[in-house]
Amino acid sequence: MKNIILVVLYNEIITKTHSFISLEKAFENSAHSAEGYEVLFWDNSSASINEAHVDEAIRKLTGLGLTAKYINTPENLALSKLYNRVIELYQNEKDYLFVLDQDSEFDSGYFSTFESITNQQTPDVILPVVKFKEQIVSPTKILYLKGFYYDSAPKGFISSSTVSAINSGMIIALSYIVKHGYRYNEQLRNYCTDDDIMQFVRKTKGSVFVMDYSFEHDLSLCTLNANSDSLRTRYNEMVRSRKILHSRNIFESAIVNVYFFAHRAYMAMKYKDIKYFKG
Repeated sequence: MKNIILVVLYNEIITKTHSFISLEKAFENSAHSAEGYEVLFWDNSSASINEAHVDEAIRKLTGLGLTAKYINTPENLALSKLYNRVIELYQNEKDYLFVLDQDSEFDSGYFSTFESITNQQTPDVILPVVKFKEQIVSPTKILYLKGFYYDSAPKGFISSSTVSAINSGMIIALSYIVKHGYRYNEQLRNYCTDDDIMQFVRKTKGSVFVMDYSFEHDLSLCTLNANSDSLRTRYNEMVRSRKILHSRNIFESAIVNVYFFAHRAYMAMKYKDIKYFKG
């Protein structure tokens, strides 16, 4: 089995990211073979940030038996377009796509658990349990626009009818992508690409397997608890993206607009800032 591990970077030194350090540790003296994996670092930063560090990163990983590559798009390519390019590059030569970002932190158990699953079955989507401050933030249950956390982590195959998940750690069968001709909605920029694919999984009744493995992950929007221009910018981008995903007809658009008008009012009251009505 051949798999591609995608790590998306932005304004961080490659060798200092949680994902690079985790990959290095996971494949050092591990029981699983590195030959089944290729790592692709896709860097959305200015080329100057990592030009002095790429060779070291590639050398360290290839020394562990991994194939490693690096692509730089300093124009900060939208995640939806980035993911689609990776699909087009690897859909006919790899089995599974691992989606990671620079803040993903894991150990060798992530890969050994994946291998134990795929030695017996081939789910369309495999999800780790992701926690943020002890709260299970992925997978989640979703009812239209509203998501709900699990009290305890599910395991094994679960119904895809109400499941959602975040990108970090998600593992997608490329045969599933090819079968349905799926591509990420390129109207989306850097938010809700995970909602996009999980909406597709629910629609096509894809098979979803939750790993008996968990890791911690820092959620950028959730950690911006203080009111700021950055929080408002990210919030507005999230709202814009959710409206794209849930505006397939006039009726749906009306529901979404009412929902987010109410949500903007909640944010304005929470932060005592009328600027949340703008965007």
